[in-house]
Amino acid sequence: MKKITLLFTLLISFWGFSQNLVTNGDFQTGTAAPWTGNAANVVNLGAGNFANEANVTVAGNAYDVNLSQVVDLVDGKTYKLKFDAFTATTTGTRTLIAGLGQTGAPYASLTSTLTLTSTSQTFSYDFTINYGNTVTDRVIFDMGAATGFVFIDNVSVIEVLPLIQNFQTPANYTSVGSFGGATAAITTDPAAGAANGSVLKGSSVAGGEVWQGIEFYQTVKKAKLTTNKTMTVDVYCSQAFNLLGRVEIGGPTSANAQAYTTPGQWQTLTFNFAVPMDGQLVANGEYEKIVFYANWNATNTGFNTATSFDFYIDNLRAEEAAFVIITPVGPTVAAPTPPARPVGEFLSLFSNAYTNIAIAEWGTSWDSATISDLVSVPGDDIKKINFVDFLAVQFANYENATSMTHFHMDYWIPAGTDLTGKVINPKFSNHAAQAGETNALLLTHLPTTSGSWVSIDAALSTLSPQGPGVAFARQNLLQFLIASNIGTVYVDNIYLHKNTTSLSTDSFAISKVKLYPNPTSNVLNIESVGTIQNIAIFNVLGQEVMNKLTNQTLVSLDVSGLNAGVYVIKTAIDGTVSSTKFIKE
Repeated sequence: MKKITLLFTLLISFWGFSQNLVTNGDFQTGTAAPWTGNAANVVNLGAGNFANEANVTVAGNAYDVNLSQVVDLVDGKTYKLKFDAFTATTTGTRTLIAGLGQTGAPYASLTSTLTLTSTSQTFSYDFTINYGNTVTDRVIFDMGAATGFVFIDNVSVIEVLPLIQNFQTPANYTSVGSFGGATAAITTDPAAGAANGSVLKGSSVAGGEVWQGIEFYQTVKKAKLTTNKTMTVDVYCSQAFNLLGRVEIGGPTSANAQAYTTPGQWQTLTFNFAVPMDGQLVANGEYEKIVFYANWNATNTGFNTATSFDFYIDNLRAEEAAFVIITPVGPTVAAPTPPARPVGEFLSLFSNAYTNIAIAEWGTSWDSATISDLVSVPGDDIKKINFVDFLAVQFANYENATSMTHFHMDYWIPAGTDLTGKVINPKFSNHAAQAGETNALLLTHLPTTSGSWVSIDAALSTLSPQGPGVAFARQNLLQFLIASNIGTVYVDNIYLHKNTTSLSTDSFAISKVKLYPNPTSNVLNIESVGTIQNIAIFNVLGQEVMNKLTNQTLVSLDVSGLNAGVYVIKTAIDGTVSSTKFIKE
């Protein structure tokens, strides 16, 4: 039956399981303190197993014989009182009043009357404190109303965290998903009687990634892990395993693991994100995304090889924070009008100002956003995006953007949106071999303005290269993505451009770029103080006839293959485009 050893008690304290507000609840000190009352009497039941024993010889008021302990409770919160109790065989059966209440006038209390037998039983009651905080609180055991022995043991009072998810209402969560080979689905409680109703089922699959798992997004209640950094989760499985829980979006990503040890039964696990694992940080925020990994190892050092088994998740509890519901109000004025640019000077995905490339899908089957077209301002087409995680745009064809130097996008965030910790991160995906992504260009953008149009116009050289391919390669762009945790965002004028509006602009002199010899018949030298990233040559019709990616301050071009005539040459140097004319003899 007992007992928790001192070492295990220390481990529980270290790992941050839900704190028992009762001290010496198992009476293993061998003394009653800090328990008080005329029923305080600790005895050894044998083999060093201590409990509190009281023998009521004369029946009277229930409170005439009492065992109490002062505890710190908060009005409005729910607490679980749990204990073991029994009577002596000679007593047979008798009643006991147990609960939580005040230590002084007006002595408000929340109690339950229970019947004891000579067989030890575990009793558990949830009480929501409703009598305020003006008087200190206590645990109450009143036993004076009946005669006979009362034995009490293993007393605990633990805060019951608010229920933030039980999967009964789909509107309370979105995008139940899986990754790494696992699968996820909402299903019926597999335990006998199916008392839990709808639950989240995860299936680990042998042969999948070791880090495979399941995830979902909260839409009504966030997990608030600021002061109290614990979250409890009910888990069911046919085998013992170790479960890694992870929280994302709303604070630093944090992870913690617990062992499921009761195959064939629901077990409540307490994840303490004050003790982070898997290289993550201590939780501190209001989290929207919850993730579970089923192949975590028992030493909390990494993942086991994936095996095939099903596990079930239900009744997530944590301090809660409500989503701030804002009815999105779209823009009432048009986005800024892009400048006129010659053909070949831009690659437009969406704009009324330019001819757009062919798009196969605005919003793919593998992204988590929804997108729609609308006209908030007559004559200005706008797209409305509702983000969960990211939006993906699939091009109809591979697009060569090697001559482009800048990325542009206009966006509008509804007024009043909380922008704390929010991002809008555009990314272009390049498929150099036309067989999957080889590299990408990512812009990390932290919005600061809502209720008005904001323009992003960034040199591609300032974007972060992603993947193993050539850092800024963009000869076969196939996808455009935007990752955001804002919710609703309106976008317009999404395009790449060369940062110039006229082929006749002679800006080499201003930029101190040297071009020689001019005229030339074979070799054209371009020299700059700064590093030249890209060189493009256009004929008098504005057609691009040569494009070269470089990373030098002096470049020699072989132009012997060009027809005789006048050409415009453009250079991208540290994100700035300069142009001038030269003559090919």
